[in-house]
This record gives sequence, C-alpha cells and structure tokens, in this order.
Amino acid sequence: MSACIWTQLSPGQEAVNLLDGLKALESKPVDEIWPAVEELKKVHAGDVDSLKAFADEVYSHSGKTKLAGAAILFARKEASLQQSGQVALQQLARDAPDKAVRIAAIRLLRKPVLFDQAYITLNDAAQAAKKANDTELLIEATLALWELDNLPSIREPLRKLLEDPSIEKRHAAALALAETGYYEEPVGELLRAIAKEPSSRGKHARALLRAAGKQDAQEPPRAPAPPRPGGTRTERNGSSSPQPADLAAPDWAALLSEVEGLIWRTALNRERVSRRDLYTAALRGMVSVLDEYSAFQDPDDVRQVEASRLGTLWGLCADLVKPGKSAPLVVARSHRGGPAHDAGLRVGDRIHEVNGIKTDDIDRARLETITSPEGEGELHLLVSRRAWPEKRMVRVKRGQLQVPLIQKRMLPGRLGYIRMARVGPTSAADFEKALDELEAQGLDALVIDLRDNPGGNVKQAVRIVDLFVGVSELPILTEKSPARTTEWSASPGEKPRHPMAILVNRQTASAAEVIAGSLQDFERAFLVGETTFGKGVKQVSLTLPRVFEPLLGGVSRLLLTSGRLYLPLGRPIQSERPREGGSGGHRPRGIDPDIEVASTDDVYQGRQLTELLRVEFSAEMDEYVHQRFPELEALFAGGKLPDPAEIPGFEALYQSLGTRLSRSDVRYALRSLVRRRIAENGEEEPIGSHVEDRALQRAILELLRRLGRDPRATSDYQGLLEQESGPEPSRGE
Repeated sequence: MSACIWTQLSPGQEAVNLLDGLKALESKPVDEIWPAVEELKKVHAGDVDSLKAFADEVYSHSGKTKLAGAAILFARKEASLQQSGQVALQQLARDAPDKAVRIAAIRLLRKPVLFDQAYITLNDAAQAAKKANDTELLIEATLALWELDNLPSIREPLRKLLEDPSIEKRHAAALALAETGYYEEPVGELLRAIAKEPSSRGKHARALLRAAGKQDAQEPPRAPAPPRPGGTRTERNGSSSPQPADLAAPDWAALLSEVEGLIWRTALNRERVSRRDLYTAALRGMVSVLDEYSAFQDPDDVRQVEASRLGTLWGLCADLVKPGKSAPLVVARSHRGGPAHDAGLRVGDRIHEVNGIKTDDIDRARLETITSPEGEGELHLLVSRRAWPEKRMVRVKRGQLQVPLIQKRMLPGRLGYIRMARVGPTSAADFEKALDELEAQGLDALVIDLRDNPGGNVKQAVRIVDLFVGVSELPILTEKSPARTTEWSASPGEKPRHPMAILVNRQTASAAEVIAGSLQDFERAFLVGETTFGKGVKQVSLTLPRVFEPLLGGVSRLLLTSGRLYLPLGRPIQSERPREGGSGGHRPRGIDPDIEVASTDDVYQGRQLTELLRVEFSAEMDEYVHQRFPELEALFAGGKLPDPAEIPGFEALYQSLGTRLSRSDVRYALRSLVRRRIAENGEEEPIGSHVEDRALQRAILELLRRLGRDPRATSDYQGLLEQESGPEPSRGE
C-alpha cells in the first residue's frame, strides 16, 4: 500500500501528510487522540481524493492509526467513505488487541450508516465479552446495541450482572441500565450508593437519579402498541379493561387486531417482529390454505420472481458456497460481466469478511441479509487468494446481470443440444432461433435439456411444442377451471422431423413439463432422466392496488391457482397418485421418463454431498489446482476423464484430504473445480458435456440407435457402451 497521501492546502500552508499525522497518534492514549483527529478532519476536509486513497488502505493498518483514520472517514458525508470507515471500525470492535481501541470503535458504531452490519458486529462483541467475562466490553457493546434498537431484551445481560457477587460489576451494571432508562430495584439502590462517592462516577450516578426523578415510572417509556378498534384501555400491568365498544358484534378484522394486541402485550419475542411482519405472515397463511402453489408475494418475492423470469442475477452476481460450518465463503463461480467478476473475484477466492462481518461463524441467512441486492452502497469483502501474500479488501458495487435462458451447442455426430434454464417471456422465439442455427449446421438429432427448469410462461411452452407438431385433432394443452375449459391447438406446419430426446429430473416443473409431456404424447420425443416435479396447474398473478404499497413496502402480488393442465392424451401433469418416498405420500406425481436415469443428487446424498463440497473447495484442493492448473486443463480437455492413477500427484492429494470419499469421487470434485477455472478464463467448457452426465450419455446412445449409427464410430462416444453396461461408479462408503 502507498504510504504517501498528500492533501492539497491553501498557499503558504504547510503540507500535511494524512498517514503521517495518523501514525503520530500511536504513542498517545486513546482518550487523547480526539483533538488531533478533529484537526486532521479540518485540514483534510476538502481533499476528497486523498481521503478516497486512504479509504482503500485503511484496512491494512491497525491500532490508533486505523481507529483515527476510520473515525475521519466515518464522519464524512460521502457514502463510500462512511462505509469504508464503518467496516474498519467493525474490524477494530471485534479484533483490536488494545482494549481501549476496541471500546472506542464500539462507541463510534452507535451511529452507523450500515445498520444491520453494525448490529451483528456489536452483538458478536457482546457475546465474546460475555464469554471472556469482560464486564467493561460487555457493557459498552450492550449500550451500543441499545442505542441502535432499544429492545428490552438487549438489557438482559446487564440485568444478570446485578446478581454478580462483585459489587463493582453490580455498580457498573446499574449505571449502564440507568443509561437505558431502567430504574427498577436494585438499580435505584445501587445508584444511591454510588452517588455518595466524591468521584466522576458518583457525579454520573447523581445525574442519572435526577433524570429518574423526572420520569413518571420506573420502567422506561415504551412505544405504544398499535391502536386497536373497540377502544380497549391497556392497564399498566398489561391487563385490559373492556370499554363499551368491545361489546359490539365482532368481525374478522377486529379478531386479527385483538390477536395483534395480545402479541404486543404478552409474547416473549415480540421485539423481533414489526407490524408488517405480522400482517405479511397473516396474508401468507390466508393464501397458502388454498393449495400448495398459491402464494402471497411481498416486494422481495416479487423482485426475485421477476429476476428469475427474465434470467437476471442481482447483487454480487456470483455463486458462493460455504463448504463447512466454520469455513469462510468461497467463490464457486463469478459470472462474467457481473459486479463480482468486474471487481476481480475469481473461483476459489475465500471471502473472510462481508462489510466487516466474519463469514466463518455466521449462517447463510444472515449473510444474505447483508449482501441483499436492496442494500445500499458497496460491499467491502476481505478476500484471500492462493497467489496473494496477504488478504485484500475488495469493493464490489451491487448490480445486475442478464444471463441467457437458452444455450445451444452442436455435439459430435451432428447431435444438437439446447439447454433451457426456464421458460421466459421470449423463450419460443429464442428457442426457434437456436434450433434454426443448429439446422443450418446439419442437425441430425436433438437433445433438449429441461433439467432443473422450474417452468414459467405456459403460452411460450405451447408455442415451443407447436414448432414440432402439425395440425392435429389432439390439443397441445387443455386448461380446466371451475368457470371454463380452454384448449390450445397446434397450427399448420412443423420443423423437420429428427429423433429427439428430452432430459428431465425432479426439478423439471410447470411449463417445462408442458413441453416434455406434450412432445412425449405426440411421440415426437422420448424422455430421459427422472419423474418430473408434477406442477400441473395454471396460475394468475394479481398485483395488489397501489394504495397498499406504503404498508407492504412496495409492489406485492397474489399468485392464485386458476385451473388444472392436461396433456394431449388427456392425462394430468399433476396426477393424484402419491409420489413414492414423498412427505406423507401426498406429493403429486409428475411425468415419468421413457428411460430412467438417476441424477447426481441421487448418487451423492446427505453427508456425502456435504463432504464432496468440502473437498472441492478445500485448501488442499485449491493449492493442488493452483500449482498444476496448466497440465490439469490439458488433461481434462475435450471431455476427457482420465483414471485417477493417470493424474499427476493425485494420490498425494487424495491422502492429504483425509476423506472417506472414493478416489473416483475426488476426481469428480477435481474435474468440477478445473472446469470452473476454465470457464472464468474465457474458455468456458461447452455446455452439453457428456462426461459423467449419465442422462445425457443414455440420450446420446438412444439417438444414435435411432439414427442407425454405431457409437464406436464417433471417437467421443467410443466408451459410452462400456459405461452403459459397466458397474455403477463408487460413491464413497
């Protein structure tokens, strides 16, 4: 990092180096650095460029240099500088060896710009102080938390300190509780004892007692519960006195309001929820009783649904994994053109902090809150990479990235392959364009991959089926609702007839099942894989009136099931017979494949899947690939799958992993990681690779048979017959 950060001064004023000025504070006690910090603020007030340069390196410093610099950045009006300052303060509040520095950082975090991150950091600091039996840090962190969110439960650690054998701890707890407005005994008694001291602490206690005398209660003022119809008066002890309006005939709205009032007055965890939380939950429950697919979608749900429908990635636009409970986040894929990729994040990078929050001891749900696309400003990620000598802070600005819903490739032997991620608003036109381009290359047979396709636009699905079906007495699809029956019929003309396979699995659903099932009924394609999800219903999306947006925080919708869908031969996509192994046997069954092939998820399950993830993103695997990437890239090129004994250094790698997975399993993880690295280098391995894809292998073999070809005539497929007849690969113990 550069050590020269010069500020522009007025003529005749002596040049001041910001970093030198900050480093000069290291020799002073923390309580004495603040006048100098104020001077540095004034001197550098107009030099935003120097402050931005320091913001880039503030994380590399420590002690009072970092504290003072972070405080200067934190006090600025520019959001990016404020956030850099807060992240540095969070690091100090959590890890600073100097206790005085930690306390100062905690105090500064009482007025954060990133609320959630500050709250998590302070809560973690409080828990760590409690574990270390450090009363001073516990009190500072608790008071800072109270400043952020005055929930009664925050006081609990302080109330427990009132029972401590140490009189000093009881006194400290009483002073802290009084600062939060809590004066219940024994706090008052302890304060009166402290007030007798001829000290600054005694003076503070006397001031708190005077403040208490002005309050009309020992319990601090509480925000009133939301108003309830009926004029019920809530007494101080929480009971209610019925008023005349309460005796009026009740209605359902009044019942909901009554339940809400009881929650605010009685429930243990009432501080954890807002009024919006309660009513949103009520709306979800109201709609969910209709059927398993009807739903209330709040603004967050609406955004996610729209992003999925349009093929849009939000936020970091990177796939992150957590390969172990106490492991940091690891970048599994950084989508080209997305914010993370543009910021330099690559496969295998380890993200140790997100906005000052450590990722190795936090669950994914809390991390997703921090990295939410709706969040403001940049994300500050503390990242390590095998080739770097030390961790670096990487700034990533949240954004979005459009990804293609349809991808195509010509496989060896002129077998076309089209992968459809979901059925979007332009999928029919995009699919036809991809098909025409494959036809122009001499297409002989086609594979359509609908695995993990959750569906989408039913009309677009019907149009895709229509490409392959001429005029027919059978409808492509029939929708039956209580009010009417609607049929979609095929139009004249169809694409040239070729053998066609469709890959499906348990996550193939809705509109994707329309494509697979209809083409199966018309005998235009055979299905390979697993029985599909079984969502054979038509749904309508109804946007709630704008008048409710302030209450709900934005646009919200009801997704309601309006009818059932039936395939050309009259069979329902969502049959009533239970799915084997389903929860309680009540899950409806979807469309059965013509050729059944278990997916990788069926092969790797439970602990094995977790262990496979750990192995792929382990430090040992990362080091091995880093050292040998060029030869591994060549070894796995072109869909090759070498024997583990042929992979240089593989046995030593296997032994270092300490895993119970088989060598074939570790090879699988190795190949997956190498493929990810190849993709990020701009040489993405083509989609539709049949290596280790057993469903695609079976589809290729069947298509070649229908074309009257010997698989051994194509070099890429020479080993497929042996794999088809050979034993199942080992999947660990």
